[in-house]
Amino acid sequence: MRLVHREEDETGAPGRRRAPSVFSSRRRLLGLVLALGLVVILFGEARKPENWRWFERVTSVQRRAPERPPTPEKNEELPGTFTSRPESATATEEGKTSERPQRKTQPQSDTPPRVWFPGLRAELLKTVRDNRRFLNEEKDAWFHLFELLRETPEKRLRDASIGRVTRLQLFEQPGSYRGDLVETVGTVRRAHRVAATKNELGFEYLHQLWLQSEDDRTGPIVVYCLDLPKDFPLGMEINEPVSLVGFSFKRWAYASRGGLTMAPVLLAKTVRWSPIPAAKETARGPITWDEIALMILTALVLSALVVGWIFWHSRREPRRESEPPKEQWEEIE
Repeated sequence: MRLVHREEDETGAPGRRRAPSVFSSRRRLLGLVLALGLVVILFGEARKPENWRWFERVTSVQRRAPERPPTPEKNEELPGTFTSRPESATATEEGKTSERPQRKTQPQSDTPPRVWFPGLRAELLKTVRDNRRFLNEEKDAWFHLFELLRETPEKRLRDASIGRVTRLQLFEQPGSYRGDLVETVGTVRRAHRVAATKNELGFEYLHQLWLQSEDDRTGPIVVYCLDLPKDFPLGMEINEPVSLVGFSFKRWAYASRGGLTMAPVLLAKTVRWSPIPAAKETARGPITWDEIALMILTALVLSALVVGWIFWHSRREPRRESEPPKEQWEEIE
């Protein structure tokens, strides 16, 4: 008689000893290989400075975003186009200016004569009407000022400026500053290239800018200029700091979504553009060690999250390995 070793599975029936499953191990290994591949890809992307421009915008000092200027309606009185509408079309807004004191003047006998920019024909300015749309009788004054701007170097225009003038001054005293070269600083919120009214001076188009003045955020200054700096963006949603010198023309009434609105109008040759840091990213120097360290740390954190998720997900799955078979000995004759 001899003894023979036999195995039984968990049901009591004879069976074979099952080898441990390697499927789950292979799956974990595959997950780790994929995670390592993801880390390599993240490192490759992290080395590219353009992928980190968003971080510079977030960490840089953000300018306060003031209210956007009123949106003009699509009508015929937009840039360079003049109309001969009756005065009653805009009389509803006339006289609704602040009651703040006007600029004090000396008695007529003691007031020195006003000094105009050389070549400026002051008699044409008498045709300009405030609180109105652009009128046909104003065209000669309009294009005369643009002709002076085109023929005069920018430096000479700045030297002839009377200095910095606020939006409130331009809005409340348009007649006092009409024809003066004034300086203003602000942020362009909208910029468009528009066709000019037919003229004999060869002006085919102008640029219309909606400027948010630094000193007054209650409304815009509308600027028409001949040229813009190279690469200056155009659009309805921009944020470009500029300074400029231009002729004060009038307090313009235009139709907007909120009703009839008024804004000072300046005529300029061009603007001085000071792009925000995001616009100078292509000219940045080499990436710094602090930026490299931040990229590496971000890649490691993302990789750890991926590996942790794979490990946690694999442990949650139930194990299906059978219990060890029972050992029995049988007697065989």
